[in-house]
Amino acid sequence: MKKGEHKRSFMKWEDFDDVQIIRLDGVSFYWNSRTSLISHLEDKSEIREALEKGIAKSDYLPADYCYIVNPISLDVKLVLNPKPENDEPKFSIPKADMILKMTTVCISVQKYQYQDVLEFLEAQERFALNAKYRKYRPDVAAYAGNSKTWYGIL
Repeated sequence: MKKGEHKRSFMKWEDFDDVQIIRLDGVSFYWNSRTSLISHLEDKSEIREALEKGIAKSDYLPADYCYIVNPISLDVKLVLNPKPENDEPKFSIPKADMILKMTTVCISVQKYQYQDVLEFLEAQERFALNAKYRKYRPDVAAYAGNSKTWYGIL
Protein backbone atom coordinates (compact mmCIF):
# COMPACT_ATOMS: atom_id res chain seq x y z
CA MET A 1 0.00 0.00 0.00
CA LYS A 2 1.44 3.32 -1.01
CA LYS A 3 -0.63 5.67 1.11
CA GLY A 4 -3.45 5.43 3.60
CA GLU A 5 -5.37 8.34 4.99
CA HIS A 6 -8.26 8.64 7.42
CA LYS A 7 -10.02 11.87 8.33
CA ARG A 8 -12.72 12.21 10.92
CA SER A 9 -14.90 15.23 11.46
CA PHE A 10 -17.25 15.85 14.36
CA MET A 11 -18.58 19.09 12.91
CA LYS A 12 -22.07 19.30 11.52
CA TRP A 13 -21.93 18.59 7.82
CA GLU A 14 -25.17 18.47 5.91
CA ASP A 15 -27.05 17.88 9.19
CA PHE A 16 -25.07 14.74 10.03
CA ASP A 17 -23.17 14.17 13.24
CA ASP A 18 -20.14 12.22 12.08
CA VAL A 19 -18.34 12.13 8.72
CA GLN A 20 -15.34 9.89 8.04
CA ILE A 21 -13.27 9.99 4.89
CA ILE A 22 -10.87 7.15 4.11
CA ARG A 23 -8.43 7.13 1.18
CA LEU A 24 -6.20 4.19 0.27
CA ASP A 25 -3.75 4.28 -2.64
CA GLY A 26 -1.88 1.35 -4.10
CA VAL A 27 -3.67 -1.41 -2.19
CA SER A 28 -2.63 -4.70 -3.77
CA PHE A 29 -1.98 -8.37 -3.15
CA TYR A 30 0.92 -10.13 -4.82
CA TRP A 31 2.52 -13.55 -4.64
CA ASN A 32 5.97 -13.93 -6.19
CA SER A 33 6.97 -17.49 -7.00
CA ARG A 34 10.57 -18.66 -7.21
CA THR A 35 12.08 -15.42 -5.98
CA SER A 36 14.99 -14.40 -3.79
CA LEU A 37 14.33 -12.98 -0.33
CA ILE A 38 15.03 -9.35 0.47
CA SER A 39 16.18 -10.41 3.93
CA HIS A 40 19.21 -12.11 2.36
CA LEU A 41 20.60 -8.71 1.33
CA GLU A 42 23.38 -7.66 3.67
CA ASP A 43 23.39 -3.87 3.52
CA LYS A 44 20.48 -2.01 5.13
CA SER A 45 20.48 0.57 2.35
CA GLU A 46 20.05 -2.24 -0.23
CA ILE A 47 17.13 -3.64 1.76
CA ARG A 48 15.52 -0.21 2.01
CA GLU A 49 16.01 0.42 -1.72
CA ALA A 50 14.53 -2.98 -2.61
CA LEU A 51 11.51 -2.34 -0.39
CA GLU A 52 10.95 1.13 -1.85
CA LYS A 53 11.19 -0.24 -5.41
CA GLY A 54 8.46 -2.74 -4.52
CA ILE A 55 5.86 -0.07 -3.73
CA ALA A 56 3.42 0.46 -6.58
CA LYS A 57 2.43 4.02 -7.40
CA SER A 58 -0.12 5.49 -9.77
CA ASP A 59 2.58 5.98 -12.43
CA TYR A 60 4.89 3.08 -11.49
CA LEU A 61 4.22 -0.65 -11.29
CA PRO A 62 7.15 -2.90 -10.27
CA ALA A 63 7.97 -5.19 -13.18
CA ASP A 64 9.11 -8.23 -11.21
CA TYR A 65 6.00 -8.55 -9.04
CA CYS A 66 3.22 -11.01 -9.90
CA TYR A 67 0.00 -9.42 -8.68
CA ILE A 68 -3.07 -11.42 -7.77
CA VAL A 69 -4.97 -8.16 -7.20
CA ASN A 70 -3.44 -5.24 -9.10
CA PRO A 71 -2.93 -1.98 -7.16
CA ILE A 72 -6.16 -0.09 -6.68
CA SER A 73 -7.17 3.25 -5.23
CA LEU A 74 -10.08 3.46 -2.88
CA ASP A 75 -12.05 6.45 -1.55
CA VAL A 76 -14.70 5.92 1.11
CA LYS A 77 -16.95 8.57 2.62
CA LEU A 78 -18.91 7.30 5.59
CA VAL A 79 -21.64 9.47 7.08
CA LEU A 80 -23.00 8.33 10.43
CA ASN A 81 -26.26 9.51 11.95
CA PRO A 82 -26.12 8.08 15.50
CA LYS A 83 -29.66 9.11 16.46
CA PRO A 84 -32.02 8.78 13.49
CA GLU A 85 -34.98 8.85 15.86
CA ASN A 86 -34.31 12.58 16.41
CA ASP A 87 -34.72 13.42 12.70
CA GLU A 88 -37.78 15.23 11.40
CA PRO A 89 -39.63 13.11 10.33
CA LYS A 90 -38.21 10.27 12.41
CA PHE A 91 -35.86 7.81 10.69
CA SER A 92 -35.90 9.81 7.45
CA ILE A 93 -32.08 9.90 7.23
CA PRO A 94 -30.20 6.58 7.21
CA LYS A 95 -28.13 5.62 10.24
CA ALA A 96 -25.08 4.97 8.03
CA ASP A 97 -24.49 6.15 4.48
CA MET A 98 -21.38 5.05 2.62
CA ILE A 99 -20.06 6.26 -0.72
CA LEU A 100 -17.34 4.03 -2.17
CA LYS A 101 -15.19 4.97 -5.18
CA MET A 102 -12.75 2.37 -6.45
CA THR A 103 -10.56 2.00 -9.52
CA THR A 104 -10.94 -1.04 -11.74
CA VAL A 105 -10.07 -4.25 -9.91
CA CYS A 106 -8.02 -6.78 -11.86
CA ILE A 107 -7.73 -10.26 -10.33
CA SER A 108 -5.51 -12.89 -11.91
CA VAL A 109 -3.72 -16.03 -10.76
CA GLN A 110 -0.79 -17.40 -12.72
CA LYS A 111 0.19 -21.06 -12.97
CA TYR A 112 3.09 -20.89 -10.48
CA GLN A 113 1.04 -18.86 -7.99
CA TYR A 114 -1.70 -21.49 -8.11
CA GLN A 115 0.82 -24.30 -7.60
CA ASP A 116 2.39 -22.44 -4.65
CA VAL A 117 -1.01 -21.98 -3.01
CA LEU A 118 -1.74 -25.71 -3.40
CA GLU A 119 1.65 -26.61 -1.88
CA PHE A 120 0.98 -24.21 1.00
CA LEU A 121 -2.42 -25.79 1.69
CA GLU A 122 -0.93 -29.30 1.58
CA ALA A 123 1.72 -28.23 4.09
CA GLN A 124 -1.00 -26.85 6.37
CA GLU A 125 -2.81 -30.21 6.21
CA ARG A 126 0.42 -32.01 7.18
CA PHE A 127 0.99 -29.61 10.08
CA ALA A 128 -2.54 -30.18 11.35
CA LEU A 129 -2.15 -33.97 11.12
CA ASN A 130 1.28 -33.90 12.80
CA ALA A 131 -0.06 -31.75 15.63
CA LYS A 132 -2.33 -34.61 16.76
CA TYR A 133 0.63 -36.95 17.23
CA ARG A 134 3.22 -34.47 18.51
CA LYS A 135 2.56 -35.49 22.14
CA TYR A 136 3.89 -39.01 21.39
CA ARG A 137 7.13 -37.70 19.94
CA PRO A 138 10.22 -38.01 22.20
CA ASP A 139 12.13 -34.88 23.14
CA VAL A 140 15.48 -35.55 21.44
CA ALA A 141 17.73 -33.27 19.39
CA ALA A 142 18.40 -35.67 16.48
CA TYR A 143 16.70 -38.68 14.93
CA ALA A 144 19.90 -40.65 14.26
CA GLY A 145 21.20 -42.74 17.16
CA ASN A 146 18.05 -42.36 19.27
CA SER A 147 16.14 -45.48 18.25
CA LYS A 148 15.79 -46.65 21.89
CA THR A 149 14.10 -43.39 22.78
CA TRP A 150 11.84 -43.51 19.74
CA TYR A 151 10.76 -47.14 19.88
CA GLY A 152 11.57 -48.17 23.46
CA ILE A 153 12.08 -51.81 22.47
CA LEU A 154 15.63 -51.97 21.14
